[in-house]
Amino acid sequence: MISLNSTTDRHYLQPSLADLHNKSLECLSAIVRWKRELHILQKFLDRYSSKFPALEDKKRLDHFQNLMIYYSGELVPEINRKIRLHEGDLARLIREKNGRITKYITEHRELMEQVASFSKNYDEYRHDLYEFIERVM
Repeated sequence: MISLNSTTDRHYLQPSLADLHNKSLECLSAIVRWKRELHILQKFLDRYSSKFPALEDKKRLDHFQNLMIYYSGELVPEINRKIRLHEGDLARLIREKNGRITKYITEHRELMEQVASFSKNYDEYRHDLYEFIERVM
């Protein structure tokens, strides 16, 4: 399989549209998982926040809550919206078969980088929150 970042000395090697579609579907599945996990993580915050009386702990709780609001209220819905629009563009490309494929592939690479970046940050957030809450469980 050709990597999205593969290049030769003269040409950018393009992945198949089916590969791009499959990657987008993987991202949409991850979004469903993130939404479920964020809901569960919010329940953890709600349930255990009163067990942290120290000021420093309250600051960390506030930090976790702010990230929760940002992730669940803004970032995940925005990524979901972008991927769904992106998939609509792919469907049009397949129907029209015109020269917009290069633009689509560039947008796809950028979107996948955004998803990978969020996934890494989200995994760190989840790990930190579990570790923090575990102290009082």
